[in-house]
Amino acid sequence: MVVKRSLGEKIFDSLNVVFLTVCSFLFLYPMWYVLVSSFSDAYAIAASRVTFWPIGFNFNAYKLVFEDTRVWEAYGNTLFYVVAGTAINLLLTTLGAYPLSRRGLDGRRFFMAFIVFTMFFSGG
Repeated sequence: MVVKRSLGEKIFDSLNVVFLTVCSFLFLYPMWYVLVSSFSDAYAIAASRVTFWPIGFNFNAYKLVFEDTRVWEAYGNTLFYVVAGTAINLLLTTLGAYPLSRRGLDGRRFFMAFIVFTMFFSGG
């Protein structure tokens, strides 16, 4: 069944599309500018000639970053923390969840209430 929309609804929908398109551009353009600047010539960026497309396309910024060994050390640390943290969290969650799933566990209500209570607060 097709519902006919009034003129006011059509205008409202059109204005919503325009408004959300403008908002999307305003939110996405800064990220686009950073990406375009990373591929542009440093002198073009300093002279404010870069606006929407890269000027003097090159990979010099990426070469400079990836030649630094500290970046690779940081990526290694990140990978280690992700893998180790995930493994430890899975192990501890499993070791805690199994006993709490048993109805005969003494203090089960206290531990469940403690876990649920911590869920009400954000970590950041």
